[in-house]
Amino acid sequence: MPITEFGKNILVTVDLADDWNNVVEHAARFAQMSGAGLTLLHIIEEPSSSLKRSMAKKALQVHQQRLRTDAKVRVEEVAAEQRAAGVDCAVKISSGKASKEIVKASVALGSGLIVAGAGETEGSDWLFVGTTADRLIRNSKVPVLMVGRERDEPLKRILVPTDFDRADRGALKLASKIGREGKGRVSVFHTFAQPSILHGYSGNVAELRRTAKAQATKDLDEFVSKTKLPARAKPPHKLLKAHSGTVHAAEAIVSEASRLNMDLIVMALGGLTFLESFMIGAVAERVIRNLPCSLLALPTAWARKR
Repeated sequence: MPITEFGKNILVTVDLADDWNNVVEHAARFAQMSGAGLTLLHIIEEPSSSLKRSMAKKALQVHQQRLRTDAKVRVEEVAAEQRAAGVDCAVKISSGKASKEIVKASVALGSGLIVAGAGETEGSDWLFVGTTADRLIRNSKVPVLMVGRERDEPLKRILVPTDFDRADRGALKLASKIGREGKGRVSVFHTFAQPSILHGYSGNVAELRRTAKAQATKDLDEFVSKTKLPARAKPPHKLLKAHSGTVHAAEAIVSEASRLNMDLIVMALGGLTFLESFMIGAVAERVIRNLPCSLLALPTAWARKR
Protein backbone atom coordinates (compact mmCIF):
# COMPACT_ATOMS: atom_id res chain seq x y z
CA MET A 1 0.00 0.00 0.00
CA PRO A 2 1.91 3.09 -1.23
CA ILE A 3 2.38 6.26 0.80
CA THR A 4 0.36 8.84 -1.13
CA GLU A 5 1.24 11.92 0.92
CA PHE A 6 4.27 12.75 -1.24
CA GLY A 7 2.38 12.97 -4.51
CA LYS A 8 3.99 12.00 -7.79
CA ASN A 9 7.29 13.84 -7.51
CA ILE A 10 10.12 13.96 -4.97
CA LEU A 11 12.68 16.73 -5.40
CA VAL A 12 16.23 15.72 -4.46
CA THR A 13 18.88 18.39 -3.98
CA VAL A 14 22.24 17.13 -5.20
CA ASP A 15 25.35 18.91 -3.95
CA LEU A 16 28.28 17.17 -5.60
CA ALA A 17 30.57 18.22 -2.73
CA ASP A 18 28.50 16.48 -0.03
CA ASP A 19 27.53 12.87 0.67
CA TRP A 20 25.09 13.12 -2.20
CA ASN A 21 24.93 9.41 -3.04
CA ASN A 22 23.53 8.80 0.44
CA VAL A 23 20.96 11.56 -0.13
CA VAL A 24 19.85 10.03 -3.44
CA GLU A 25 19.60 6.54 -1.92
CA HIS A 26 17.33 7.86 0.85
CA ALA A 27 15.16 9.60 -1.73
CA ALA A 28 14.96 6.41 -3.79
CA ARG A 29 13.64 4.50 -0.77
CA PHE A 30 10.85 7.03 -0.34
CA ALA A 31 10.13 6.92 -4.07
CA GLN A 32 9.76 3.15 -3.91
CA MET A 33 7.40 3.40 -0.93
CA SER A 34 5.27 6.10 -2.55
CA GLY A 35 5.42 5.30 -6.25
CA ALA A 36 6.68 8.83 -6.93
CA GLY A 37 9.33 9.82 -9.44
CA LEU A 38 12.54 11.66 -8.57
CA THR A 39 13.89 14.94 -9.88
CA LEU A 40 17.58 15.43 -9.11
CA LEU A 41 18.27 19.15 -8.74
CA HIS A 42 21.77 20.59 -8.79
CA ILE A 43 22.23 24.31 -8.27
CA ILE A 44 25.16 26.26 -9.65
CA GLU A 45 25.94 29.13 -7.32
CA GLU A 46 26.12 32.58 -8.82
CA PRO A 47 29.74 33.76 -9.19
CA SER A 48 31.09 35.73 -6.25
CA SER A 49 31.89 39.43 -6.48
CA SER A 50 35.62 38.71 -6.40
CA LEU A 51 35.29 36.21 -9.26
CA LYS A 52 33.32 38.73 -11.30
CA ARG A 53 36.05 41.32 -10.77
CA SER A 54 38.88 38.94 -11.65
CA MET A 55 37.43 37.47 -14.86
CA ALA A 56 36.33 39.02 -18.12
CA LYS A 57 32.59 38.79 -18.77
CA LYS A 58 32.98 36.33 -21.65
CA ALA A 59 35.41 34.13 -19.71
CA LEU A 60 33.06 34.13 -16.73
CA GLN A 61 30.16 33.00 -18.92
CA VAL A 62 32.29 30.16 -20.30
CA HIS A 63 33.30 29.19 -16.76
CA GLN A 64 29.68 29.06 -15.55
CA GLN A 65 28.58 27.08 -18.60
CA ARG A 66 31.36 24.57 -18.02
CA LEU A 67 30.16 24.11 -14.44
CA ARG A 68 26.63 23.43 -15.70
CA THR A 69 27.83 20.97 -18.33
CA ASP A 70 30.07 19.05 -15.92
CA ALA A 71 27.36 18.92 -13.26
CA LYS A 72 24.75 17.67 -15.72
CA VAL A 73 27.03 14.83 -16.84
CA ARG A 74 27.67 13.68 -13.26
CA VAL A 75 24.05 13.97 -12.14
CA GLU A 76 22.80 12.20 -15.28
CA GLU A 77 25.02 9.23 -14.37
CA VAL A 78 23.25 8.91 -11.02
CA ALA A 79 19.85 9.37 -12.66
CA ALA A 80 20.67 6.54 -15.07
CA GLU A 81 21.40 4.24 -12.12
CA GLN A 82 18.02 5.04 -10.59
CA ARG A 83 16.22 4.47 -13.89
CA ALA A 84 17.95 1.10 -14.19
CA ALA A 85 16.57 0.27 -10.74
CA GLY A 86 13.05 1.07 -11.95
CA VAL A 87 12.71 4.59 -10.53
CA ASP A 88 11.45 7.37 -12.81
CA CYS A 89 14.22 9.96 -12.53
CA ALA A 90 14.72 13.36 -14.17
CA VAL A 91 17.55 15.90 -13.91
CA LYS A 92 17.33 19.66 -13.45
CA ILE A 93 20.27 22.08 -13.34
CA SER A 94 19.60 25.56 -12.02
CA SER A 95 21.55 28.56 -10.78
CA GLY A 96 21.04 30.99 -7.93
CA LYS A 97 20.68 30.87 -4.14
CA ALA A 98 20.15 27.27 -3.09
CA SER A 99 17.26 27.60 -0.63
CA LYS A 100 15.23 29.87 -2.94
CA GLU A 101 15.86 27.75 -6.04
CA ILE A 102 14.90 24.54 -4.23
CA VAL A 103 11.59 25.92 -3.00
CA LYS A 104 10.86 27.47 -6.41
CA ALA A 105 11.58 24.17 -8.18
CA SER A 106 9.42 22.21 -5.73
CA VAL A 107 6.46 24.49 -6.47
CA ALA A 108 7.00 24.36 -10.24
CA LEU A 109 7.26 20.56 -10.23
CA GLY A 110 4.46 20.00 -7.73
CA SER A 111 6.84 18.05 -5.50
CA GLY A 112 5.35 16.51 -2.37
CA LEU A 113 8.70 15.98 -0.64
CA ILE A 114 12.09 17.68 -0.71
CA VAL A 115 15.17 15.62 0.15
CA ALA A 116 18.40 17.36 1.10
CA GLY A 117 21.62 16.79 3.00
CA ALA A 118 21.84 18.47 6.40
CA GLY A 119 24.70 20.62 5.05
CA GLU A 120 27.18 22.84 6.79
CA THR A 121 26.59 26.06 8.69
CA GLU A 122 26.98 29.25 6.68
CA GLY A 123 28.52 32.06 8.70
CA SER A 124 29.96 32.12 12.20
CA ASP A 125 27.11 33.51 14.31
CA TRP A 126 25.67 30.54 16.21
CA LEU A 127 22.50 32.48 17.04
CA PHE A 128 21.31 32.58 13.47
CA VAL A 129 20.01 29.73 11.35
CA GLY A 130 22.54 29.52 8.53
CA THR A 131 22.26 26.29 6.56
CA THR A 132 20.29 25.63 3.41
CA ALA A 133 18.40 22.93 5.32
CA ASP A 134 17.42 25.44 8.03
CA ARG A 135 16.03 27.82 5.45
CA LEU A 136 14.18 25.03 3.71
CA ILE A 137 12.22 23.99 6.79
CA ARG A 138 11.13 27.59 7.30
CA ASN A 139 10.11 28.25 3.69
CA SER A 140 8.87 24.94 2.29
CA LYS A 141 5.15 24.18 2.25
CA VAL A 142 5.85 20.44 1.90
CA PRO A 143 7.84 18.00 4.07
CA VAL A 144 11.63 18.20 3.99
CA LEU A 145 13.76 15.11 4.59
CA MET A 146 17.20 16.10 5.86
CA VAL A 147 19.47 13.11 5.41
CA GLY A 148 21.91 12.26 8.18
CA ARG A 149 24.82 9.86 8.13
CA GLU A 150 24.63 6.71 6.04
CA ARG A 151 23.03 3.67 7.69
CA ASP A 152 22.60 0.05 6.62
CA GLU A 153 18.86 0.09 7.39
CA PRO A 154 17.81 3.76 7.40
CA LEU A 155 14.12 3.30 8.27
CA LYS A 156 14.10 0.59 10.93
CA ARG A 157 13.91 2.78 14.04
CA ILE A 158 11.67 5.85 13.82
CA LEU A 159 11.11 8.45 16.56
CA VAL A 160 8.09 10.79 16.69
CA PRO A 161 8.41 13.55 19.32
CA THR A 162 5.14 15.03 20.54
CA ASP A 163 3.75 17.76 22.75
CA PHE A 164 0.24 16.54 21.80
CA ASP A 165 -0.44 19.16 19.13
CA ARG A 166 -2.83 18.13 16.35
CA ALA A 167 0.07 18.36 13.90
CA ASP A 168 1.84 15.63 15.88
CA ARG A 169 -1.01 13.25 15.03
CA GLY A 170 -0.22 13.81 11.37
CA ALA A 171 3.44 13.10 12.10
CA LEU A 172 2.57 9.85 13.90
CA LYS A 173 0.27 8.72 11.07
CA LEU A 174 2.94 9.35 8.44
CA ALA A 175 5.67 7.72 10.54
CA SER A 176 3.44 4.67 10.99
CA LYS A 177 3.07 4.37 7.23
CA ILE A 178 6.83 4.66 6.75
CA GLY A 179 7.37 2.04 9.46
CA ARG A 180 4.81 -0.25 7.84
CA GLU A 181 6.36 0.00 4.38
CA GLY A 182 9.94 -0.15 5.65
CA LYS A 183 9.20 -2.90 8.19
CA GLY A 184 10.42 -0.61 10.95
CA ARG A 185 9.41 0.20 14.52
CA VAL A 186 7.88 3.55 15.50
CA SER A 187 8.34 5.08 18.95
CA VAL A 188 6.39 8.14 20.07
CA PHE A 189 8.28 10.28 22.57
CA HIS A 190 7.14 12.92 25.07
CA THR A 191 9.33 14.82 27.49
CA PHE A 192 7.85 16.65 30.48
CA ALA A 193 9.13 19.00 33.17
CA GLN A 194 9.93 17.36 36.49
CA PRO A 195 8.98 19.45 39.57
CA SER A 196 11.95 20.55 41.66
CA ILE A 197 12.50 22.66 44.77
CA LEU A 198 15.02 24.65 42.74
CA HIS A 199 12.20 25.79 40.46
CA GLY A 200 9.96 27.13 43.23
CA TYR A 201 7.96 24.02 44.08
CA SER A 202 7.16 23.51 47.74
CA GLY A 203 5.71 20.63 49.70
CA ASN A 204 6.21 16.98 48.86
CA VAL A 205 8.33 17.13 45.70
CA ALA A 206 8.35 13.34 45.34
CA GLU A 207 4.56 13.31 45.29
CA LEU A 208 4.50 16.16 42.78
CA ARG A 209 6.85 14.21 40.55
CA ARG A 210 4.67 11.11 40.71
CA THR A 211 1.64 13.22 39.83
CA ALA A 212 3.45 14.86 36.90
CA LYS A 213 4.56 11.49 35.56
CA ALA A 214 1.08 10.01 35.94
CA GLN A 215 -0.44 12.94 34.05
CA ALA A 216 2.18 12.71 31.28
CA THR A 217 1.54 8.97 30.98
CA LYS A 218 -2.20 9.55 30.74
CA ASP A 219 -1.75 12.29 28.13
CA LEU A 220 0.56 10.12 26.02
CA ASP A 221 -1.79 7.14 26.19
CA GLU A 222 -4.70 9.36 25.16
CA PHE A 223 -2.72 10.92 22.32
CA VAL A 224 -1.86 7.53 20.85
CA SER A 225 -5.33 6.03 21.36
CA LYS A 226 -7.04 8.98 19.66
CA THR A 227 -4.70 8.94 16.65
CA LYS A 228 -6.22 6.88 13.86
CA LEU A 229 -3.29 4.82 12.63
CA PRO A 230 -3.17 3.57 9.02
CA ALA A 231 -4.24 0.04 8.16
CA ARG A 232 -1.76 -2.72 9.05
CA ALA A 233 0.46 -0.31 10.99
CA LYS A 234 1.86 -1.61 14.27
CA PRO A 235 1.01 0.31 17.46
CA PRO A 236 3.88 2.63 18.41
CA HIS A 237 6.14 2.09 21.37
CA LYS A 238 5.55 4.85 23.96
CA LEU A 239 8.47 6.68 25.57
CA LEU A 240 8.39 9.20 28.42
CA LYS A 241 11.27 11.19 29.84
CA ALA A 242 11.31 13.76 32.62
CA HIS A 243 13.60 16.77 32.40
CA SER A 244 14.66 19.39 34.90
CA GLY A 245 12.90 22.29 33.23
CA THR A 246 16.17 23.88 32.16
CA VAL A 247 16.63 21.36 29.34
CA HIS A 248 15.30 22.46 25.95
CA ALA A 249 12.95 19.98 24.30
CA ALA A 250 15.34 19.69 21.35
CA GLU A 251 18.12 18.48 23.65
CA ALA A 252 15.84 15.77 25.03
CA ILE A 253 14.85 14.68 21.51
CA VAL A 254 18.46 14.50 20.31
CA SER A 255 19.52 12.66 23.47
CA GLU A 256 16.76 10.06 23.14
CA ALA A 257 17.35 9.56 19.41
CA SER A 258 21.06 9.05 20.06
CA ARG A 259 20.50 6.73 23.03
CA LEU A 260 18.17 4.48 21.05
CA ASN A 261 20.23 4.72 17.84
CA MET A 262 17.24 5.98 15.86
CA ASP A 263 17.41 6.07 12.06
CA LEU A 264 14.76 8.72 11.45
CA ILE A 265 12.99 11.46 13.41
CA VAL A 266 9.57 12.49 12.08
CA MET A 267 8.29 15.71 13.61
CA ALA A 268 5.93 18.58 12.95
CA LEU A 269 7.71 21.90 13.03
CA GLY A 270 5.46 23.59 15.56
CA GLY A 271 4.51 27.24 15.49
CA LEU A 272 7.23 29.67 14.45
CA THR A 273 7.03 33.26 15.63
CA PHE A 274 8.53 36.01 13.50
CA LEU A 275 11.62 36.04 15.71
CA GLU A 276 11.93 32.25 15.75
CA SER A 277 11.89 32.17 11.96
CA PHE A 278 15.26 33.95 12.06
CA MET A 279 16.66 32.76 15.39
CA ILE A 280 17.22 29.20 16.55
CA GLY A 281 14.09 29.14 18.68
CA ALA A 282 12.01 26.37 17.11
CA VAL A 283 12.56 22.83 18.34
CA ALA A 284 13.03 21.38 14.84
CA GLU A 285 15.71 23.94 14.01
CA ARG A 286 17.60 23.16 17.22
CA VAL A 287 17.43 19.45 16.43
CA ILE A 288 19.16 20.14 13.10
CA ARG A 289 22.15 21.59 14.91
CA ASN A 290 22.92 18.24 16.55
CA LEU A 291 21.17 15.90 14.13
CA PRO A 292 21.96 12.30 15.21
CA CYS A 293 20.09 10.76 12.27
CA SER A 294 17.84 11.76 9.39
CA LEU A 295 14.98 14.18 10.08
CA LEU A 296 11.65 14.38 8.26
CA ALA A 297 10.36 17.87 9.09
CA LEU A 298 6.65 18.45 8.45
CA PRO A 299 5.18 21.95 8.07
CA THR A 300 2.53 22.46 10.74
CA ALA A 301 -0.30 23.29 8.33
CA TRP A 302 0.57 20.26 6.19
CA ALA A 303 0.68 17.89 9.17
CA ARG A 304 -2.60 19.12 10.65
CA LYS A 305 -4.41 18.18 7.43
CA ARG A 306 -3.33 14.54 7.56
